[in-house]
Amino acid sequence: RDNQAFYQQNELDYLDEAVLINLIKNDQSVLDKQAECLFIEYGIEEEGKRQHYLVYKKPLYNPRGVLKGLMGVSLPFNHTQGMDEVVDKQALFSRLQSYKSELAYLKKIIDLVPGNLYWKNRQGVYLGCNQGTLDAVGGNTSACFVGKTLQQVVPEEDRKHVEMTDEKVMQSGQVFSGVEHVVESGSDHYYISKKVPMQQNGITVGMIGLSFDITKQKTLENNLMKMTKERFR
Repeated sequence: RDNQAFYQQNELDYLDEAVLINLIKNDQSVLDKQAECLFIEYGIEEEGKRQHYLVYKKPLYNPRGVLKGLMGVSLPFNHTQGMDEVVDKQALFSRLQSYKSELAYLKKIIDLVPGNLYWKNRQGVYLGCNQGTLDAVGGNTSACFVGKTLQQVVPEEDRKHVEMTDEKVMQSGQVFSGVEHVVESGSDHYYISKKVPMQQNGITVGMIGLSFDITKQKTLENNLMKMTKERFR
């Protein structure tokens, strides 16, 4: 199932009723306890077979410490001996903890990438970024950026060129590489930028971008060109 179709559905569109009831019950348990929990859940595959999952869920809080939802990570596993058999939850839980550590380590690496690194889906919603991007938009946490669109984080008069190149990459499926001119708070800023389409089965489902602020270098270049023209006038 492609991401674009998935994002446009709710749980009732793709989950069996019995599966959904169990899932909601477990979600509510996490929210009520406000604690990390481990569950065994199952889904019905297209051919009608059950696929079991070990699911780790934890509550999510906003920067003020208010409960705002939950996140979950699931691992499929073969359960050929039936639900009455003992399942080695601890081994699977250790795998989940290992994945969590790997994700946290990857996040640290992403934050160390110089410049502004970000990625968004086909609808233009930002899905992630590095610390450099947060600093550029004046955000303290990823919640200031992730889940929002360019229109929500950049004023209209400042984003025209960026919108144009983003849409060109999405529409054409071609890589953009070049200098972008952006007006920020009335001042000219220049970025050397590369934008690459993210594709699935040949269809563009998003974009990843990396840019570096070269305003100082560009200003110096413009001043030198101006001085040269005046000198040989």
